[in-house]
Amino acid sequence: MKLIFFSKDNIKLFFCIIFWISIISSIGAPFITFENNTIKYVEARSIAPFFFLLTALIFFYKQIYLNFYKNITIYLFFLLNIFYLLGQFLYFKQLIKPETSLIFYSFSTFVLFLITKDFEKNFKYYLGILLVMMTVIYLVYSYLVIKDFFKHNYYWLYAYNLNEIFLNTSTPRITGTARSLAIIFLALSIYFMKFNLRNIYTSFILISLFIIFILIWGMQSRGTILCLSITIILLFLINFKNKIKKYSLILLTIIIAIYAFNEFSKNKIFISKILNLNTNQNLNTNQNLNTNQNLGSYKSFTKSRIFINENISSGRFLIWNSLFKNYNLKNIFGYGIQADRYLLKSYDPTYTNASNGFIYAFICGGYFSFFILVIIFFVNIKYIFNYYYNIIIKKSHDYIGLLSFFIIIFLSIRIFFENSFSLFSLDFILYILSSLILKKKLQN
Repeated sequence: MKLIFFSKDNIKLFFCIIFWISIISSIGAPFITFENNTIKYVEARSIAPFFFLLTALIFFYKQIYLNFYKNITIYLFFLLNIFYLLGQFLYFKQLIKPETSLIFYSFSTFVLFLITKDFEKNFKYYLGILLVMMTVIYLVYSYLVIKDFFKHNYYWLYAYNLNEIFLNTSTPRITGTARSLAIIFLALSIYFMKFNLRNIYTSFILISLFIIFILIWGMQSRGTILCLSITIILLFLINFKNKIKKYSLILLTIIIAIYAFNEFSKNKIFISKILNLNTNQNLNTNQNLNTNQNLGSYKSFTKSRIFINENISSGRFLIWNSLFKNYNLKNIFGYGIQADRYLLKSYDPTYTNASNGFIYAFICGGYFSFFILVIIFFVNIKYIFNYYYNIIIKKSHDYIGLLSFFIIIFLSIRIFFENSFSLFSLDFILYILSSLILKKKLQN
């Protein structure tokens, strides 16, 4: 038993899993900072992927699987990041900056996937570990958001203080949190639809979906709700027409979650405002409230952002216009990793990123990065259609393949209003992992 446990394959599998956990943990980690060409600040989770990358290159370099066709997504993403790095070098005249960490995290991801031996088995582990870590981290963070929600007179959950610290870095953006919760919602929904479960498991999943959608709705991320809505509709149209009852239960859960959140928040804010009015204006219980004057702002405050037509893009059109105004179109290679932030600072410090993956690729890596990302996008759209016609229609799909299929659809929509998988992030590793899984399923 000991010999089997310490076999080369098991040692490598253990190494790959730890390597994978270090990559996931580095998402959102503080950048390594330098002063006078020496490291000034570094955290364990910021440096861990570099250590495992070097270890992998030293001990497993002979096992790197270099077949271009089978790993086309990885190689295209590699080129994308090379042009980001080139743009940074040509514009800032330096290769190493704090933001360069994102490039090396990307390279770590590529190397891990290329040395993975038992592809299908290991990638199930990778996806499972990622979903578990996402669930734990974002439910803990959601708990902090809800705790803050009960302390203050907020109607929606997106009012959480962004200056707070979470895991020794700035709090995740609400859009990112809602995205992660939506992926978890999607994973549970597909599992519920695909398998015949005992009543106790059915109840657990429906309660979980109810809680998760309350959080998603409360965060009011229009992009996430749009992506999830389209994906859930496709989930029914593509594969589950014969499971009307289960699909109806999911829709009913969503409707009840929206109603429950709105009613609770409405009463919470209304009672709070009444109490404030009574305290501040010395109103007694017999006085009539001037509804138009005192509660008019309350009605507009409680209106869902999902249905507000004004500024429906959340400033994205202004962001995109500003980026193109500040970009020198003669610059072929862009300005380097996260250059969108530099360009936007001069326009409006409240805008922090390009909010569009294709524009981000253009600003950071120039024309080459833009076209590479377009190719990546259409390569994976091709995988989507091939998987649908060759596997889903024949009903030969499994849970992992189906989940990967819908994750790519979800993220392919999201990239049009978020940076998404155009740079190292949760979207990035989810997208590449799902793409490789679909590719392997198609080969089989």
